[in-house]
Amino acid sequence: MRITEDSPQRLVIRDQSTWITALCWIAAAFLLFVPLIAGEGLVNAWLPLLFVVFGLAFLRSATAVFDKVAQIMTLSRLTVVKRSQSRFSFADIQDVKVEVEPLRSSSQQLNYRLSLVTLSGLIPLTDTYEPNLERQNEIRNAIIE
Repeated sequence: MRITEDSPQRLVIRDQSTWITALCWIAAAFLLFVPLIAGEGLVNAWLPLLFVVFGLAFLRSATAVFDKVAQIMTLSRLTVVKRSQSRFSFADIQDVKVEVEPLRSSSQQLNYRLSLVTLSGLIPLTDTYEPNLERQNEIRNAIIE
């Protein structure tokens, strides 16, 4: 999650894992075209297809736009199966919480994500957790301002 714009009019925060998708698709293209160029044909075409599927599985992004003038926050999410958009008035947002999740393989390493505490419940800004608490606190402070 990164702050991509912080102006007097708005604050924009983006979280994208599209680099994983791009990496999987580049690997798929490599695994598809190298055998074709070498003249081996499509002997193992299932392997590039597997990388394409993995790329689609990791395709997700979230963008939170805090319109400081209109006092409205818009949360847009994109996954391989759906695209959604939610709007919240600043008055509905009671707090910004840093959620903590221990890494499944180790209870010593913690991961974090930001969530909005609203009148209707807890709204996570992203689906994923990150290991950088300082960045999460920096973004949280920017949202609160």
